[in-house]
Amino acid sequence: MNQTYLNATLGDVLRERRVTLGMSMRDVAGTALSPTAINNIEKGKIKPTIETVLYLCHVLQLQPEQALLFYPDLSKSAPALFERVDELLTDKQLDDAVLLLYDMYWATIEQGHCEELTAEIQCKLAETFSQLRRFEQARSVMLEAYKYYLTDKNVEKQIYTLREIGSYLLRLRQNLRSIANLLEAIDLAHRYQIENESVALAYTTLAEAYSSQGQYAEALSCNREAEVLYKRLQDADSIARNALQQGKLLAHLNETQAAYQLARGAYDHFERTQHDTERSHAAVVVGDILCRLEEYDHAKSYYLQALHIRSEAAALQTFPIEYRIASLELKIGHNQDARTYAQAALASAQCPTEQSGVYHLLAQCDLQIDDLEGYIKHMEQACTILRTSGFEYDAALLRCELADEINDFTMMRDATQILRRLHASSHSNRCDSFTNHPS
Repeated sequence: MNQTYLNATLGDVLRERRVTLGMSMRDVAGTALSPTAINNIEKGKIKPTIETVLYLCHVLQLQPEQALLFYPDLSKSAPALFERVDELLTDKQLDDAVLLLYDMYWATIEQGHCEELTAEIQCKLAETFSQLRRFEQARSVMLEAYKYYLTDKNVEKQIYTLREIGSYLLRLRQNLRSIANLLEAIDLAHRYQIENESVALAYTTLAEAYSSQGQYAEALSCNREAEVLYKRLQDADSIARNALQQGKLLAHLNETQAAYQLARGAYDHFERTQHDTERSHAAVVVGDILCRLEEYDHAKSYYLQALHIRSEAAALQTFPIEYRIASLELKIGHNQDARTYAQAALASAQCPTEQSGVYHLLAQCDLQIDDLEGYIKHMEQACTILRTSGFEYDAALLRCELADEINDFTMMRDATQILRRLHASSHSNRCDSFTNHPS
């Protein structure tokens, strides 16, 4: 790819396209430019403005990036290119966004002296990889951006990149490494007395990481630090999102009524502001808390609201809600309804852990009606999916559960041996991680 930028110029690209379309310089110039100007642009004698390049792209039926990538000073054309990336992201053309960002990256490398722009491209590339759920690649790219901001002594960007890296590590289930990066971001913010949205998000993400570890009191403390910052920033939507997270944490700490009040308040906010995506998420949280209060009919009504919203928006995943309703129906003994929603969840599952979870739920349905053969079959399917997808620890835990239910001592012995081996390996990796961050 980079060889292209060595051999081609903006004029070459424009001239080739004009000739391909069979247009004269006068045709391209129209009333906005002169044929002489077109000739000089093609020969590289003058550098057109970005607005002129965009005009020429329109006339020559070129996507803007096909010309802007060859602009003599990419730092000038970068805003228009980033705008094009955002358009691709909005249209969910994520792979095209990745390709364009890599083209921008190679163009900056060829032009040289564009380190700051390169870091910006890497940040946007990491964001795009994250949307593609390619979190390891997102982490790796964001780490390169962090190194630049470290050298450049740009503290606010260091906080941002460390927070993003922590978020990606959390998605990779590397909770301790995630916590280490997030704490470093917050420590930087304290040291330089920075209070902005990125710092608030670092606290929010750290609360999520602690919650994943079962450290709910620590998570609640971080959530309340974020709440203070969001209120100072007067960000009503973020305050509501933070209230939802706080509601979930209070529910884990058995402060269920307080949790319900917070979650319901957030739901009401997003209903007033007509943020359907946010309202759907809030409805799920309210439903979860109502389940803890054993108000199952009320909980189901919120789940169904969320499902209705997500069913109308193709980009939103319906799996989490279908799974919750199936679990609720199983809990109250509606076995057939539980199976119906479980099958719907299986159809919308997007990853091995989700598929495995549904098979485990179907196994519980079998167990409820004493169908031992069906129970074993579904449990074996759940274990196989996890094992073949690299989730050996989770697969071994499920095998222990199955072995206990059917009194298979050989299976139990084999599964516990796997757990011991994986636990020993995990302990060794955790020790290593503290000498290798941020990463």
